[in-house]
Amino acid sequence: MSGKEVTKKAKRTKAVKIANPLIKSTPKTFGMGNVQHKRDLSRYVKFPRYVRVQKEKRILMKRLKVPPAVNIFYNHTLDKQNALSLFKVLDHIKPEESAVRRARIKAAAKELAEKLAKKEKAPKATKNTAVKPFVKSGLNLVTKLIEKKQAKLVIIAHDVCPLEMVLFMPYLCKKLEVPYCIVKGKARLGKIIHKKTAACLAITDIAKEDTATFNALVENVKSLYFDNVHMYREFGGRINGFKHNQKQMKLQAKLDKDSADKAKQQAALTVAVPVEAPQPAQAEKTN
Repeated sequence: MSGKEVTKKAKRTKAVKIANPLIKSTPKTFGMGNVQHKRDLSRYVKFPRYVRVQKEKRILMKRLKVPPAVNIFYNHTLDKQNALSLFKVLDHIKPEESAVRRARIKAAAKELAEKLAKKEKAPKATKNTAVKPFVKSGLNLVTKLIEKKQAKLVIIAHDVCPLEMVLFMPYLCKKLEVPYCIVKGKARLGKIIHKKTAACLAITDIAKEDTATFNALVENVKSLYFDNVHMYREFGGRINGFKHNQKQMKLQAKLDKDSADKAKQQAALTVAVPVEAPQPAQAEKTN
């Protein structure tokens, strides 16, 4: 045997983890048949065509240069407080539904027939048979009311498609000094006249209880849309995306750094170096 001594390695004892019996481990397995963790799957969703068109249109309206006539509809809508008071007034002058209108006409005809049967004078319109003031709708009708200056307030939707249908209306109202406002949602206006959508409405008569509110609203609308001259000359759009802005920021940071380095080099070159004063020339020795 060789004189080498064989030494046995000491076995390492592993530390035993003491598990809490009250807590059971439930490891997650992301294989088949288990609940997957939440992911953002919007990139994999094929949206309907109308959704894609909406997104593309919204992005284009932000990127492109929008003329003032179109920009009014996108960036100068009525604020929330004035819009709430406006729709409260509109709720009180909704046009009659067809069933209510038929019932009113039948009641008026019945009352007239009874009076004529008794050979009496035709009755005047009572509270139940009189036509209540209601808001006017329809593009042609509203335009005629503006031209005749019979409209006390014109309400235009901001999302009319195509926009050319109402593009002229703000300028026509301003020229003829008819108060107008632009509100969000053609569907919201359509709900007032019991239809799906409405491009514009016109108020010619108002309920007595809403007179003070309506007058205050008209004054606010005039100050917002008539006194703001800059609104009719302001271009919209030209808003870049996040990626473009990040690229421009990096490019600008690089340019700033280069200009700073160049300035430092220029400053280092122009540092004043101490120069010895010139000695006076010695006179030449003559023989």
